[in-house]
This record gives sequence, structure tokens and C-alpha cells, in this order.
Amino acid sequence: MKKNKNIISLIKYLLIIICFIPRPVFSQVELYKGSEGSYNPFGTSIAGDYMRVYEIPYHSSLLGTPYLNEEWENADIILSHDDLLVKDIPIRIDVMNNWLEVKLKGKVFLLYVDDTHSLFFKNSNDAFITGNGIAKNSPAGFYKVIYNEKSSVFCHYSTKIKEATYIPAFNVGEKDDKIIIEKTYYAFINNQLIELEKNKKKLIQQFKSNKEIITFIKHNNINPTKEQDLIKFIKYYDSI
Repeated sequence: MKKNKNIISLIKYLLIIICFIPRPVFSQVELYKGSEGSYNPFGTSIAGDYMRVYEIPYHSSLLGTPYLNEEWENADIILSHDDLLVKDIPIRIDVMNNWLEVKLKGKVFLLYVDDTHSLFFKNSNDAFITGNGIAKNSPAGFYKVIYNEKSSVFCHYSTKIKEATYIPAFNVGEKDDKIIIEKTYYAFINNQLIELEKNKKKLIQQFKSNKEIITFIKHNNINPTKEQDLIKFIKYYDSI
């Protein structure tokens, strides 16, 4: 009888031990072999097997805007193929996709850059022209007219995606991708479209054949990333 009680006690003990033996877990946890000085996911020192708990992965979003003007603004548009003038309609310029969003009778339509010659915003007096309206083989897209006399200065818009740099393990870096709108300035001189260099030294090198221009750039400390400096520069170019 006593022997039977001992057997029952042993069975109960073994069942308890079995309940606490680590087993494979199927979900977002895994079993890892620990050692002296190991740390479990919750920060306590352990030895032996432990479960590693995974954080839900972060899925990056796309921030920023593809629009030069997020708010609808009324503009006059000249179409490319038949020079038709469309007057006073709400539009937005999408420089990522190179099209205009046009709102007509409560609906939004797309007008592609190839079908657009130029446009003029009435409230801001800003004028834009497309590559079609400037010269053959011009980079596609929309160009803001900065200066337009004998020669012209245009600002061309394009976009790039700045990718996320987030490292979940260290919780550092930018979590989301971002749309960046980039500007490139062009001069239209003697019926040629010239992409202007983006720093003073390279701009001087670009016009190295003209000593008067080089002197003007240096003396006036022309910064080719500033629109007012470029206007001053091209005005002088036209005057000589």
C-alpha cells in the first residue's frame, strides 16, 4: 500500500516537471538557448532556455507631397496641340507624375504635361511653361518662369524619394519614406536651354569664356541657388 502511494506521488511529480519543460511555440516567439549572463526579452538575467518575443514590424509610409500647390488655385491653361486657352479653372501641379489635376464640375481630371504648353495663376501671377514650350529635347516637366526678357531663367521641378533609415533593433533613424521636391535652374540664352551649375565655382567655370561675366559673378557673390541672384546675373548678361 505504501509502495503504491510512493508510485502515485512519483507520477504526480513527473507530471509537474513535464508541464514546465520548454516546448516549441508557434507564433511570434522562439526558443533560444541562454547561458550565464544571458538576458531575456524583458531585461532579467537568466540561464537556460528562454522565449524571445518579437515586436510587430513597422511598415513605412510615404510622407511629403507631390504637389507644388496643395490647395486648388485658379489658372489659365494653354494646351499644346491646338493652342486652346482654358480660362480660370482650379488646378494643382503634380511634379512627381508630371500632370495637372484639373477640377471641373466637382470632378477631378488629369491633364498630362505633354498636352500642356503653359499656365498662369491669377492670384500669385506665377507663370509656368512645360518643356514642350521651351525647346526640343528639354527635360519633361513644369518650369516656373523666374525671369523673361531677352534671355530667361526657369526653375524646373522634379522629385525623389528619400528612403527610410529606421533600424527597429535600436529604434533609431527615419521611420518613413519621404517625397523631396528638387529644383534645377535653367537659363534660356540665344535659343538654347542651359542647365545652370549649383555652386559659384562651377558657374564661373561654365561661363569661363566671358571675362566680364566671371568678374560680375565674383564681385556680386552670385549664389546660383538663389532666384534673385540669378535674375541679377541674367539681367547683366543681357546688358553686355
